[in-house]
Amino acid sequence: MTFSSRALYQQFRDLIRRFTYDQIEDDPDWDRLLVMHAWGSTREPGVYSTVCSHYGVVPIDWRTANERYGNRSFEGVCEELNKVITAQGAKPVFDAVLVDEAQDQPTAFYRMLYSVVPPPHRIMWAYDDLQNLGDYEMRSEEVLFGSDANGEPLVRLRNEAHKPKEDIVLPVCYRNTPWALATAHALGFGIYRPQGLVQMFDEASIWPRIGYEVTGGRLELGHHVRLQRRAESYPSYFPQLLSPADAVQAHVFGTEQEQYEALAAAITQNLREDELDHSDILIVLPNTYTSKKVGARVMSALAKAEVPAHLVGVTTSRDEVFQRGSVAVTHIHRAKGNEAAMVYIVNAEYCQGGFELSRKRNILFTAITRSRCWVRIFGVGDAMAGLAAECEAARAHNFELDFDYPTQEQIEKLARVHRDMPEHEKRQWQGKFSAIEDVLRAVEAGEVPADALPKNIREKLGLEADQQS
Repeated sequence: MTFSSRALYQQFRDLIRRFTYDQIEDDPDWDRLLVMHAWGSTREPGVYSTVCSHYGVVPIDWRTANERYGNRSFEGVCEELNKVITAQGAKPVFDAVLVDEAQDQPTAFYRMLYSVVPPPHRIMWAYDDLQNLGDYEMRSEEVLFGSDANGEPLVRLRNEAHKPKEDIVLPVCYRNTPWALATAHALGFGIYRPQGLVQMFDEASIWPRIGYEVTGGRLELGHHVRLQRRAESYPSYFPQLLSPADAVQAHVFGTEQEQYEALAAAITQNLREDELDHSDILIVLPNTYTSKKVGARVMSALAKAEVPAHLVGVTTSRDEVFQRGSVAVTHIHRAKGNEAAMVYIVNAEYCQGGFELSRKRNILFTAITRSRCWVRIFGVGDAMAGLAAECEAARAHNFELDFDYPTQEQIEKLARVHRDMPEHEKRQWQGKFSAIEDVLRAVEAGEVPADALPKNIREKLGLEADQQS
């Protein structure tokens, strides 16, 4: 059983243990059923490092791989290992492998697995097409496993009559309430953002595949459309046990400290009155770069309220998210793949504007969809007020997605405008913005005459109209 995020060790072991107890009333045989990180480390073996040992190869650590391959580090080390496998030949290492979050693994990893799982190659991979709204198509089995000497695909999935299905689509979303999922899509795409959409599927046919139905308009590029979650796409107990108003809430605060104090008060109520355990609660920090600093402030506020908490991977192991009697605080990358009954997203205004807005809205989507029952979106200032207004608009539309589907040209423009940027490019733009601010400040202070600016710039800044008036 393998995966890409070390933060999932605990979840998989717990789920497997619960499943085996349900089936055979006993623990699994952990000597035969291995829960392994895809890469592995010096402390904990992984699939890659285990295969390396069978081939007499020293596994490459992440730091070395990162220096050598950059953001394709795991792909690079798997490609190196595949060359060794080709030279030495296939060897049986595992009888069967199940890959979770399969969309996160490089193609070279699957080709490695094919060589070390003997025929009939019991390899199963489970994936979420929409873990990331901007990258929503899993590679085909032909791409993942490659072809033989004659150019024929090594793997072809078939769903044949009277035989077990090999390609299975799960049509019901059991993890998220329909209201949380619709809100996550509304915010992720910017459906009700006053400035317009942030991103959009370039294939309109994806929406029915992920559980939506058309309630108005036409589901085609360039046309107005209204979409809502199909009743069959979620279990009936959600509307029986929960209310939309309680399932999804957004709260705006004047200062960060007010936010942290309100968070502590809300969690105190969850523990004392709402009958939640500490392990039912997950606090997600969207900005990875500030997560240690913000996490410390969150934990300080919780400590004042006498609520034990831990910062995952900092004050505890990276392999364990939840602890008995302590509330988990984590950045978005360690939250991915995990879930909790109650999810708090702190400093959500980070996802409201600025550079790389597609990535930020994807973070918000992922954070909201960690919730099994309730989600609370907390943030500070005007930016959070804008985000809260988008949440309220989704609620006002009865959690329908009501928007003009962009044309292909418009979708491509959105992708360019809100794309991920390297640091040097962001710094260049920030320098240009600073220069503009300096010019405007000089004009306002009377240090530079407005008519010294080029005419087209004066017109765009509205300075021509000001002078005439």
